Amino acid sequence: GDIAPMKDILDLAEQTGAAVIVDEAHGLGIFGRTNVDDMALESSLDITSHQDNGGAGGTGALAALNLENHPALLCSVHTFGKAAGCHGAVVAGSNTIISYLVNYA
Repeated sequence: GDIAPMKDILDLAEQTGAAVIVDEAHGLGIFGRTNVDDMALESSLDITSHQDNGGAGGTGALAALNLENHPALLCSVHTFGKAAGCHGAVVAGSNTIISYLVNYA
């Protein structure tokens, strides 16, 4: 599969005052902390490996690209139906975003 140029997208969003929601449905369980070396990306992309996380892995493309705390990232959505093989999802975001979703979604 392809991975969008997330850093470029997030940087542009930050410059223009926009916010980005990332769907990690196909990244969760595949890309991320312990299996970042398995990513087949263009050599021009800078990927940071996280080897000190105690064995947890597959947290998504944002983690693999070390973009989880980018200022333009509003939230990320992680669905469990693909790699996790079960029902459900989680939204990872600030307390404000989570509170809004709980009360208005």
